[in-house]
Amino acid sequence: MVSILIITHGEFGAYLLEAAEEIVGRAAQQYVAVAAVSRRLALTEVRQKIETGIGEALKHSNSQGALVLCDMLGGTPCNETLLVIRDNPNIHVLVGVNLYMVISAVLNARRLPLAVLAAKVLEDGKRSVANARDFFASKQLK
Repeated sequence: MVSILIITHGEFGAYLLEAAEEIVGRAAQQYVAVAAVSRRLALTEVRQKIETGIGEALKHSNSQGALVLCDMLGGTPCNETLLVIRDNPNIHVLVGVNLYMVISAVLNARRLPLAVLAAKVLEDGKRSVANARDFFASKQLK
């Protein structure tokens, strides 16, 4: 099983996980953790929080690795995570996390290997971003 760690600015990650639990249930999640980054924390504290989260995730993954979902490319959660995992091939980092990505990750973490899971979650996240009006209008034409 691949572990999942959501690292975001503020409590955004916790709210995403809470919403995912409302949709797919808590039982779907073997190991999902959240780390909140705040500007009130010193960079050393942020890094320690990320290191702790990744260490716990890897401990629970039975050597299958961890998928880290961050909120934005170039933000502190992403940048610090990349520094922490620099040479670890058992951790994949995806950015731009949305609710569909969290749901996809928790539903598939038990059955897919890390690289396949990362690709699926990324594709599902991209597919979930759309202009709803245009999307449904195109479905009605068919």
